[in-house]
Amino acid sequence: RSPNRFILYRKHIQNRINTDPNNPANMRDLSKMVAQMWEKEPPEIKQYWDQVAERIKLNSSYR
Repeated sequence: RSPNRFILYRKHIQNRINTDPNNPANMRDLSKMVAQMWEKEPPEIKQYWDQVAERIKLNSSYR
């Protein structure tokens, strides 16, 4: 099953945070933080992640 837009967004944010050595995040706190960020994102950002998810879904080699 291909990831949905929120999962892709979360992974993107997680990668940004994990590269910051001053911000060691545990997964539970990270999930809460990303969910709050997602709710505040404008429709354009959510639409972008819809498009990313759709491209992945259409890629038959995704696993």
